[in-house]
Amino acid sequence: MCGNTPSAIAESIRYGVKILSNDAISQGSSFDGNITTTFDASELILTTQKLLDLGFPQKQIEKVVGLNTLQFLRNQPTPN
Repeated sequence: MCGNTPSAIAESIRYGVKILSNDAISQGSSFDGNITTTFDASELILTTQKLLDLGFPQKQIEKVVGLNTLQFLRNQPTPN
C-alpha cells in the first residue's frame, strides 16, 4: 500500500479489485502500533466514504470491508 490515509487505502483497494477481483480483497487494520496511521479505528468510516467517492457499489464495499474476511474464515478447516 502506498500511503496511510483513507484516500490511499481506498486507492489500494481499487487497484487490488482491478487486478484480482472484489472477492479477493479485504480491508484489514493495524492499530497495534506496527504502522503509523493518520486516523484511528473510530474513523474507519472515512475509508468507506472514499470507496463510495470512487464509485464502488454498496455490495462491493460490503465484501471488501468484511464479508470477504468472513467467507475466508468460514472456508478454513475446523481444528481437531
